[in-house]
Amino acid sequence: MEKRQDSLFKLELIISQVLRTGVLISGTCLLVGWLWMWYHGGDIYALKFYEEHSLLEAFQWALLMQNRGFFICMAGFAVLISLPLIRVFMTGVLFLKQKEYLLSVLAFGVFLALILSFSLGLEL
Repeated sequence: MEKRQDSLFKLELIISQVLRTGVLISGTCLLVGWLWMWYHGGDIYALKFYEEHSLLEAFQWALLMQNRGFFICMAGFAVLISLPLIRVFMTGVLFLKQKEYLLSVLAFGVFLALILSFSLGLEL
């Protein structure tokens, strides 16, 4: 029984480390991207105002303008947005290991709902 508790504790520790590392990576990418845009004469306020463009148009514009700072910022945002997905998925795995099957099914249901909501909101 104690070995099982140790493995569950390790999984919870891994979840917290993944989240902490993800936030650090995201913050670092955002900072580097903004500094890159500022250093190379770009508009660091480009992400401040909302303009309705599809994701594909934004990436085509950044590729055409060779705006690497924009790509780095978008990578930071992607990491930040993916953290709740990772958390819910890993919680489902944790519930499976605890043999809490109902909670595991609910966690994976939430995971699928999050993926569905992200995919429905993504306009290419």
